[in-house]
Amino acid sequence: MTTAGKKPVQADTGFVLACAAVFLSPMNYLRLPGIYFTATDLVAMIALAVMLVSRQLPRRPFGAATGLWMSGFLMLGGGLMLGSIANGSPVDLLVTLAQYAFSLIVLPLLLAGRSVAQVRIMLRVLMYSITVVMLFGIWVFHFVPHPPPEFITPSGRLQSLVERENECAALGAIAVILLVYFWQTGTVRLAEIAIALPALLYGIMLTGSNTGILVLAIGVLMLTLLTGSSRTMSVLLVGSGTLAMLFATGGDSLLPEVFRERVLNGILAGDVEQVGTFSDRVMLI
Repeated sequence: MTTAGKKPVQADTGFVLACAAVFLSPMNYLRLPGIYFTATDLVAMIALAVMLVSRQLPRRPFGAATGLWMSGFLMLGGGLMLGSIANGSPVDLLVTLAQYAFSLIVLPLLLAGRSVAQVRIMLRVLMYSITVVMLFGIWVFHFVPHPPPEFITPSGRLQSLVERENECAALGAIAVILLVYFWQTGTVRLAEIAIALPALLYGIMLTGSNTGILVLAIGVLMLTLLTGSSRTMSVLLVGSGTLAMLFATGGDSLLPEVFRERVLNGILAGDVEQVGTFSDRVMLI
């Protein structure tokens, strides 16, 4: 595997398995029925074993901060242990510690400490994975007569393989931000943009998620400002102007109904009470 204009990246087995784990990571639907053990977890554990046997595990995945990270994990585990002993729930302790150990120890060992070229490849894999998730969800939304509630909520919001509408939208927004980054760096083909961007944007709209729209808007804007890309800023201005003209001429009727009801109407009316549970979340915070 290579990146445009970069030296070839060594495609060892551990790295390939790590990429497979990244690809499967948005697909919560792929898991065991009786326990929350996903396909990602399985592939990640296999990758960890392969890297351990081949002595590819990084000893300092966070560089100079590795010791601080591990100390923080031990403090967290110690606090959980004391709380569990005090409340007499050792089984819950084992489950919780296993979850934290996987996310805070196993995944850093699997993903961190890699070269910039490998990180870019894994980011592209994540972007492709989320695009596949959105394409699958769009297909289910439009062509499956009675879609399972795991993919489409009873209220008509897209969840796809993520099985959560707001999280699906947030992942879609992250994928769009990654796509913009790769476009800025000239490492993505026009054909990839033509397939991925419409699927991601339409998938986000089908989720009817204000969270996803907010993440998308802030993420793309911040990326544009931080990189100082005049080309991206020009595209954003043209796109914003086109959307404004579309709404002014009644073209918003072409947008998905769930998006108009949950997102667009509240934005156009300037009323947060119409954009989901925003006010309730503020009170919760």
